[in-house]
Amino acid sequence: TLFDTNTLSYRLSFMLVVLYIYMVSTARTYRENLIASIELRIKLQQQASIDALTGIPNRRYFMEEFQNEWQRATRHQHCITLIMIDIDHFKKFNDTYGHRAGDFVLSSLAQHVKKSLRTQDIVCRYGGEEFVLVLPQMTLQGTMERAEEIREAVKQIVFTYRDSTIGPISVSIGAAAFPEHGGSIDSLLNAADAALY
Repeated sequence: TLFDTNTLSYRLSFMLVVLYIYMVSTARTYRENLIASIELRIKLQQQASIDALTGIPNRRYFMEEFQNEWQRATRHQHCITLIMIDIDHFKKFNDTYGHRAGDFVLSSLAQHVKKSLRTQDIVCRYGGEEFVLVLPQMTLQGTMERAEEIREAVKQIVFTYRDSTIGPISVSIGAAAFPEHGGSIDSLLNAADAALY
């Protein structure tokens, strides 16, 4: 009959199996969607903070990290320094060799500078042909020496693009330090920018 014990037990078991399959499927889909959402959020966050051309952090990242380093330096009363780097006559370079060659130089220079830094230092593309470096717990004298090392090293780089040597390039560099050049982030940025030589 319709309600005998075996039939009822069979139908109940079948319904439980169907319900279990549905729950497992839904949980798996939810988990997969959650993982995909987290991966997408990480990718978008990276895209928002990494310069697509050079592969180094961008100005937005710099401002966030510099704020953190600034707070740490003021709280613990230790120095923090900045180096600003500007590629000399870059418009003329682009006019002579083309914008793709200019992009190649920007990317290559970013990687050269990055390799020359300590692990706690930060290099970012500040905009156009400008880069900014944050050097926590480095004195102004040490920063000036590092800036000169970078400037000299850049003059020695041989850029080879599409089987041709391009350049040479040179850079202007400005440095500033806390507390020597002021008590605010803006004063440090302005001092480093004004010191470009």
